[in-house]
Amino acid sequence: MENKAIERHYAETRVEVRLSIPENVKYYLDRGYSIIQEREYPEKTDRWYVMRKRLMKHDERFGFAKAENAFVSKRQIN
Repeated sequence: MENKAIERHYAETRVEVRLSIPENVKYYLDRGYSIIQEREYPEKTDRWYVMRKRLMKHDERFGFAKAENAFVSKRQIN
């Protein structure tokens, strides 16, 4: 999956992980993700982290970059 994301020139990957499942938070932290935001359900029943992992450095462009690691991303380098 990492290679597919890199081939598509994704700059980063993002996941949303519930705080009520701490094993999942640790799983993604151990794989190089960082926490960029904390959110809460309107009913205040649970919270979650938005976590990010960079695939390419800012100065790297379309196919000429060495990826650091990847999963799936919502954002591409333009």
